[in-house]
Amino acid sequence: MKEKALKIIIYIIMFLAIAFLILSFTDILSPKLVFELNGDSHITHNLNDEYKDLGVTLKKGNTDLSSEVVVTNNVDVKNIGNYVVTYSYQNQILTRYVEVKKLNSFELNGDEEVYLLINGTYPDPKVEALENEISYLDEVVINSNLDSSKKGDYKITYTSNKTNKVLERNVHVSDFDEYFKINYDEKTVQKEIILNITVDNEKISKYILPDGSTKTSNSNFTINKNGEYQFIIYDKYNNKLEKKINITNVKIIEPINASCQAIIKDGSTTIEVTANKEIVKYVYNGVEKQEKTYTVNSEVKNNKVVLYDSDNQTKEITCTTKVEEKLEIHFIASGFYDDAILIRSNKATIFMDGGRGKDRVVNYLKELKISKIDYLIGSHTEYDHINAHALVMRTFKVDKAIYPNNIRKCGCSCDNNDVLDVIMAANATNTPTSVQLVPSKLTIGDMQLYFIAPTSIGCNKNNNSFVFILVYGNNKFMFTGDADSVLHNTTNLTNLAKKAGLSSGIDVDVLKYPHHGNQMLDTKFINALSPEAIIVPNYNAPRYGQLGRKDILLYRQSDSKTGNILVTSDGNKITYKMDVVASTYAK
Repeated sequence: MKEKALKIIIYIIMFLAIAFLILSFTDILSPKLVFELNGDSHITHNLNDEYKDLGVTLKKGNTDLSSEVVVTNNVDVKNIGNYVVTYSYQNQILTRYVEVKKLNSFELNGDEEVYLLINGTYPDPKVEALENEISYLDEVVINSNLDSSKKGDYKITYTSNKTNKVLERNVHVSDFDEYFKINYDEKTVQKEIILNITVDNEKISKYILPDGSTKTSNSNFTINKNGEYQFIIYDKYNNKLEKKINITNVKIIEPINASCQAIIKDGSTTIEVTANKEIVKYVYNGVEKQEKTYTVNSEVKNNKVVLYDSDNQTKEITCTTKVEEKLEIHFIASGFYDDAILIRSNKATIFMDGGRGKDRVVNYLKELKISKIDYLIGSHTEYDHINAHALVMRTFKVDKAIYPNNIRKCGCSCDNNDVLDVIMAANATNTPTSVQLVPSKLTIGDMQLYFIAPTSIGCNKNNNSFVFILVYGNNKFMFTGDADSVLHNTTNLTNLAKKAGLSSGIDVDVLKYPHHGNQMLDTKFINALSPEAIIVPNYNAPRYGQLGRKDILLYRQSDSKTGNILVTSDGNKITYKMDVVASTYAK
């Protein structure tokens, strides 16, 4: 048994020896490839230090193949970050990771050259001092001779005992005259001065002009009057300094500031100019004048004026237009004195009656340049008062016609000869007709009409006449048609006026005498009205004695050379004109 065991051991030893010999022979015939990194696969590198790659080992047996390795390297030592170095051989790749960071550092924070405004504050950023990523700033010795209250050049030094290095910072304190310059012609007197401002952007962060605008680079600033001008300069550390210059060589030329108003009154236009300085010439709508006021005998609403001053400046201005508030009441001679009345303000037009002289009445309205009538009023539905209404409706645009009774169903208060032509014209022109009830108030434009008669309609046509008071501003006018008996009861008329909304009752400034001037009015009625004037539309006009009072102005159409009378009002003052020609008041 011992011999058998010994034989087995001998066989094993022989097998191992043969195997070793076989492996040794294989290695000699086909050597092994070695491809591995030199050094660590992850390394840390100091910022800005030169990077020297450790490379790799590539051998096959005793043969060095490292020259065949392809190396790719993106390491940037000037920037903190993580980078990769790769080594490629045939299909094999090795990778090394390189982290660039600040491990050791001793360098200035901020600028090496500092430009500081006098009396400014410098926030010293000091230095960066690192050893193995740990700051030792508290061990750095800082020395400074900086005095920002005085102009000059100063130094701040930083000493590191660890590195035996000294860093220096130069601080220049000044009022920045050499970095902020304002150039202009100081000798020539001129209308305006252009300031040319040049700055050194490395020293100055911004500056503020006298008008408050902020600039950061070269600019221009225009001066057009003498005086002191202030500029505010900022350095890069937000310190500021005021710089002032005094300008004395600007010729003061005040710009033209002016306005004008065109006042339209009584068919003429007066232009008045107001200016802040002397004007040597005015050109009104192309007409040259030396006066600041110019009047033209027509109504002109779009007015322009060109002004010239002694410095050859010009300015064109557009005038505001003011149409003087005015009421016109035209008592028109129709040929029969049938009470044709045209009432016109700036905002509305009323035509009343017209009687039998329709052609003459319409011609008068045309000469006034009437284009539209807001209200056509028939004082009562009798032929000699409303016959002209048909032609007026057919000639002019009439918005509405009113009567004391229904002209389409008037019964004994009128007959076909009175209203037929008017009804046909209203139908043909689509003119609305209506009844104005009493007592009532009707507003037409800027006029208020208070109707106080008739309170009932009967077969006596004259007693059906409208009696109304027209109020314009502070002036009042009474119109009476052919009214008769109703005028004798002043108490009733007063009460009706108040019911209509006229608290002052029936006192008026002007009375249109009733019934073509033929009616007899008693003193009681005249006293109740207390007018300053009476307009009488008839050749048979009463004289002063018939009125019972001589303090009342009496205007009779029979005394007018044309038969026409014009009453005007500005709401306070009333004027009266005889011998009126319509074309004079055309608009």
